Amino acid sequence: MVPTLSSRKVKQVACGDYHTLCLLEDKTVYMWGGSLHKDKKERGKNNEMNSHSVNAPQPISALYGLEIEAIECGDFHSCALDSNGHLYTWGGGSSQSYNKGQCGHGHNKSVEQPLKVKALDKKRVTKIACGGFHTLALTSENELYAWGACQLGECGNGEFYDTYLPKLVKFPSEDLSKTERAIQEELGDDDVLDMYLKESIAIKSIAAGGHHSFALTTKGKLYAWGFNSHGQLGLRCTQNKAKP
Repeated sequence: MVPTLSSRKVKQVACGDYHTLCLLEDKTVYMWGGSLHKDKKERGKNNEMNSHSVNAPQPISALYGLEIEAIECGDFHSCALDSNGHLYTWGGGSSQSYNKGQCGHGHNKSVEQPLKVKALDKKRVTKIACGGFHTLALTSENELYAWGACQLGECGNGEFYDTYLPKLVKFPSEDLSKTERAIQEELGDDDVLDMYLKESIAIKSIAAGGHHSFALTTKGKLYAWGFNSHGQLGLRCTQNKAKP
């Protein structure tokens, strides 16, 4: 048992590569651990990242009073979702090799404290998922946004390069025939895709692996995209996919 939290009621826990987040029933968020890729000299600059807090849970003061409902961790970044649907992200590490824009603030620099993702400020985020270096966010309008590492297609926006801001993920219609779907994929035309999206699919849940992503619809259909060298997308191939 974690001694610091033995008298508290824990609602959710999330783990990154070298750090851990914990959400309590009173809506406060605790963190501990660190990052292999964090400069040692930077660890002592902030009380929440000093040598004591690396070994024992400490509350994240920047999230006080925000009514946090959910937390998620990527390899080196973290996310917190409040009751108003606002998303806060931070982390990334000190090296650009590990900063892929996964925090969604328009750059690939390390973020020391939780910051609201301003690009989604007018949206109400309902679900979040973190991959190794990318992030997914589902909104109340049934829109899925993704950002961060995308050189393997993990953001699902049709591109194979990193994106520092949230981009909308477009899905094919569940009612397409195999022939229509093949034509759509061959043309690769967003206008053609939009034509089939008059009746948008309803997303029930989202998930992210190290470099790949999934979305499950209310009809029980599963969509996959991203890194696929080991067949992890389940698409009967080993080609990387940049679209669902």
